[in-house]
Amino acid sequence: MQLLRGALENGRPFYSPPGGQCVRRRGRRFLSLECEPVRGCLLHWTAQHGPGSGPRVQKQEGGEDAESLARRLAAHVPATQQDRQRLIAVTSRVRPAGVPKSAYAADYRHLRYGFHHLRSYGKQHGLGEPGLDKAIPDRRDRVEVLIAEGDEVWMRFTTCGTHQGTLYGVAPTRQRVGVSVVQLLKFADGKWQESWTFADELGFLLQIGRPELLV
Repeated sequence: MQLLRGALENGRPFYSPPGGQCVRRRGRRFLSLECEPVRGCLLHWTAQHGPGSGPRVQKQEGGEDAESLARRLAAHVPATQQDRQRLIAVTSRVRPAGVPKSAYAADYRHLRYGFHHLRSYGKQHGLGEPGLDKAIPDRRDRVEVLIAEGDEVWMRFTTCGTHQGTLYGVAPTRQRVGVSVVQLLKFADGKWQESWTFADELGFLLQIGRPELLV
């Protein structure tokens, strides 16, 4: 888990195109990529089709609905600490209920939000909080992988829904989206102490047809 977290935090891509390295940097726009093959494709697409017409490659919905999985896990008395931590992790993806305050440690820390760059862009331009639940009111999470080891839980899920509200100045597209998310949760004495989340922001912007925000 530490290796996975380190790779993502340091911006190391799982795949680098031949002859080029992907480097992420903040700029005037939401996110800038100095990865010439990818950047070139996005620029070409935008030039041919115009802004707001990016290739919509929606992630297929798989896994199990978080609410359904939480009910299934809660139906059996947790036998181990890892079982209890798995239940807390899944329940954190259920809306609007979520995890009760009693499950959090007094020094709980949210180290990284899934839409990290989107949040930074919003703050930089005075656009406020992301409001994903308002922009995607039918938002549901589907859990695909759930692993508990020691005092950590690793979860991969897909956030699914319809882009129905304005999100950082991007008007509703009515486009159905499916965004891959990885979340790492750390526990101490049975309490949820830390959260670290990484979402496929590039995939999200491609699905709503705004690849020009990347170049």
